Amino acid sequence: MSRRILLALSVLACCSLGASGSETAPAPVVRASQMARHLASVQKSQEAIELLTTVLRRFPDSAELLVRRGQIRTYVEQNDAACDDFKLALQSATFYFSVPLGLPS
Repeated sequence: MSRRILLALSVLACCSLGASGSETAPAPVVRASQMARHLASVQKSQEAIELLTTVLRRFPDSAELLVRRGQIRTYVEQNDAACDDFKLALQSATFYFSVPLGLPS
């Protein structure tokens, strides 16, 4: 998997987080995402991945957790697993386009 494709998937998945409606993430999801980000920043990426995997068992459709885990997996060069996370995040998120896509009808 090329780094450009992973970057594109990551960007799409991140954009979907802001476009998935007015619901807010449950507190455990937010805390787990923040803690995983901190762990990764202090070179404990594997612990961060394990934390996110554990929380994803309870919230399997959390695009936020899937994107975070995908980003960390990209950082530690687990590119195929990162790609899977980004794809799952995109599938679990709902997109709302407010701008015409400019595609022919």
